[in-house]
Amino acid sequence: MLPLPSITAHGMTQFLFVGLWFLLLLVIPGFICSSLLFPRLGYLARCAVGVVLSSATLSTLPFLIHKLIGQPITDNLGIACLGAAVAASFGLWLARRLLFRIPLKMERIPYRHTLLLLLPILAFGAYLNFYPHIANAFPIHVDEWFHYAYVEGIMSSHSLTFENPFFSSSNVTANIEGGFHVLLALFSGLSGIGLRSLFLLLPVFVFASMQVAAFVLGKEKWGLGAAFFVGLIPTTLRILGPAFLVPVALGMLFVLVLLIIASGKPGLYSYGAITVLFISLILIHPPSMAMGMIAVAAHGINAFISKGGMNKFHGIMLGASIALPFLAGYVIYSSFRFLVDRAWSDVMSDPRFAYTYVLPKMGDCFMALGIAAIVLAAAGTFYAFYKGCAKERALAVCAAAMLAIMLMFEKAGWGVAILYDRAGQFSMLFLAALAGVGLLGATGLAHFAVEKGTAKLAKGREFFRNWDARRFFNPRAITTLFICAAVVSVSVVGSLGVRADEPYYIVMDDTRWSDYEWIKENLVGPSEKPIYGISPDLLGASAMCAVSGMKVKFAVHPGMRYGQFNEVYAFFAGNCGNTAFLTKYGITVVYGPWSVNNPDLEQQENPRVWVLRK
Repeated sequence: MLPLPSITAHGMTQFLFVGLWFLLLLVIPGFICSSLLFPRLGYLARCAVGVVLSSATLSTLPFLIHKLIGQPITDNLGIACLGAAVAASFGLWLARRLLFRIPLKMERIPYRHTLLLLLPILAFGAYLNFYPHIANAFPIHVDEWFHYAYVEGIMSSHSLTFENPFFSSSNVTANIEGGFHVLLALFSGLSGIGLRSLFLLLPVFVFASMQVAAFVLGKEKWGLGAAFFVGLIPTTLRILGPAFLVPVALGMLFVLVLLIIASGKPGLYSYGAITVLFISLILIHPPSMAMGMIAVAAHGINAFISKGGMNKFHGIMLGASIALPFLAGYVIYSSFRFLVDRAWSDVMSDPRFAYTYVLPKMGDCFMALGIAAIVLAAAGTFYAFYKGCAKERALAVCAAAMLAIMLMFEKAGWGVAILYDRAGQFSMLFLAALAGVGLLGATGLAHFAVEKGTAKLAKGREFFRNWDARRFFNPRAITTLFICAAVVSVSVVGSLGVRADEPYYIVMDDTRWSDYEWIKENLVGPSEKPIYGISPDLLGASAMCAVSGMKVKFAVHPGMRYGQFNEVYAFFAGNCGNTAFLTKYGITVVYGPWSVNNPDLEQQENPRVWVLRK
């Protein structure tokens, strides 16, 4: 005979208490979820599955949230996770009951009408793109002046080998973005447009082309929405962006075109075009090539796992279009091989300590795209997998890949710094396109609801039974107009706010431009040797080099050691009196000091320029 446990009143109370909380925390929430997700299960089965679902929710979600964002594991977090699981289950149940019955399409807008609607979208995009230059008609970002100087070097030498415009008299031989510089040099040379105007205005047209590419990608279904949301992609000092004439802006356009070709009709011409574009990206902007490889690979994998021999062949050919340019570039192009080897070395190490702690994290800049676009992108991802085609699913996979790259780099220290930066920019591109899909889905759901409502009203109201009246009161058109107006209003206000709050620095103005041209004409031009200068504006030193032709020893520049800046600050704080500092670094020109108390410095005809006496 088995011994029976001694059960006291207190023990029975505790047992019932535990059972009650087991019921409240592990049975009931999971029972609700299983009832919504698996309605064919019996009640006992729902209880068993419910315990597993609740246990998984309470163990996995808080663990991941704590690891990813550092949220303390508290009771409130557990309740929030259970609530989120129930809410997600209800959302999926609602989707099955309603959304899955709604096709992901609406009447195609006539092409001439889409063109008319596209024009104001392009105009607004052009305004947002030019916004940083409204108060300053010069290139803004340090990187722009870097490219400015390299383009000018190619134009003056007519060669990819030219004198280093910044730090030394040695020649530049390894230019990893040489294709971009050659493009601008030829554009300027053939058109006769000066580099200043080119860097100011060309981004507007590149950006408009990007919006057109997004429109073509979505066609008459979600193309207008994609074009609008792509127009909201921000330009900030941290993430760069389409308002700056930098390689990544052109790379984003390339990737959209790659998506258009990959999702179009298969053929040898398509595969050849993809190969050529990848080769161009190797020369223009290798990180954009990596992002394009992910985008085309998403299409290729989707085609390969689809039924049919032609689909599998299409997937294989897209894979070959990716692999061949990469392998050829690695074998033939030494600069690209250096980048790939360096990237692999970074993957094997932890690059965060040398890079991301200097600059803000990309995740902190993510909301600059706008809450409306992000919410619609989430909805677009849902529609892409349940009602979309290969094109929409590929966009969702691309966005997820970009977010994964960012997350792995920030949280695990695994990845490549430059790809982490560019993943932030390209994630906004893919999410903007998905927001167009989400807007289509939102209007489709609203049409479904309105039609059901008007059908019920029609039973009792003559107005809705009268077809002539419905021509003037079209519920679908009014619903679409209302939703689009609300989304556009929220997005426009948010985008303008982001741009107004961005602290765009000023490294060039009319006075400095004239001073640098004076230095180039009166000091650099007549000299047979390189002239080294210094300015208290270390951020604008690259601009000074690009316009004046002087070289510098100190600048906020990718190749600069930041620890040496203390010497510069001490020099100017001492009224430029430390001649030994100038002699040590071979500096002969001091521009724009606050005050000068040094007999060895001679003021020039331009009062802001001082030259070291020989």
